[in-house]
Amino acid sequence: MPELPIAVAAPMNGTAPMNGTARGDDPLKVLVVDDNLDLATSLAILIGSWGPTVETLFTGRDALLSVAREVPDVILLDIGMPEIDGYELARRFRAMPKLATTTLVAMSGYGQPADIERSYAAGFVTHLVKPIDTKMLRAFLERQREALRPQPPPSMLAPRR
Repeated sequence: MPELPIAVAAPMNGTAPMNGTARGDDPLKVLVVDDNLDLATSLAILIGSWGPTVETLFTGRDALLSVAREVPDVILLDIGMPEIDGYELARRFRAMPKLATTTLVAMSGYGQPADIERSYAAGFVTHLVKPIDTKMLRAFLERQREALRPQPPPSMLAPRR
């Protein structure tokens, strides 16, 4: 289970909140999909305390409807869900051109090499084993936010002669 902060007044580790992406000042958009309501809600509260906007859903069908309305930057997706499991959802998401740049993160209680390989084959970029290491998750999301920031034009990076 993720560790929830006692207070959210100050950012963790003395770092700034994860705000701002390629869309200007909009925060990173994260979608959490897990059939475990407590875990999904707790994880969403924690991630939201870091600055991103978070949508929490509990079924694969709801996730498919959600991405039709709005494209998240990152989707944290439970593997072992009923009806549509995380592997099938990842394959469906990867087939959608509008989600081509969305980062898919698998969440699972299974962490054997075969489980991780299956996640990569389905289209996930990483595989987090539950209970999730929240420090590692935060660092990962910070890297995602940085990757989305607009880069200055090359002419501004070149030294003047």
